[in-house]
Amino acid sequence: MAGEEVKSNGTTPADRHAIGIAFGNSNSSIAYTTIEDKAEVIANEEGGMLILSKLCAKSSAYSLSDRQIPSVLSYVDGEEFHGTQAKAQLVRNSKNTVAYFRDFLGQEYDPSPPL
Repeated sequence: MAGEEVKSNGTTPADRHAIGIAFGNSNSSIAYTTIEDKAEVIANEEGGMLILSKLCAKSSAYSLSDRQIPSVLSYVDGEEFHGTQAKAQLVRNSKNTVAYFRDFLGQEYDPSPPL
C-alpha cells in the first residue's frame, strides 16, 4: 500500500470495484470504475456509426453510439445473438428476435395475444 492513499473506509481505489448498467428500452451501456476512481464506459465491440455534428463551427465526425449496445436478443439455429448482430435480425428473423422488452421485465408471462 506504499504510495496509495487510504480512504476513510480503509480501502484504496485499487481495492474497490463498481459496475454500472444503464438498461434502456432501445440501448444499454455498461461502465466500471478504474484504479483512478473514474467511471469508464465499455465500448461496443461492434463499433458505432459515425454521426456528423454541426454544433461546432466546423462539422466534425465523431462516434456517438460506440458506447451503446442495442437491447436486442435474437436466436438463430440454436445460437444466441445480442446487440448489433441481433438488431440485424429484426426483419429477417422477427419471430425469434426480442426487442423493446425492458418494460416487461419482472412481469408475469402471459402467452395470450394482447387485446
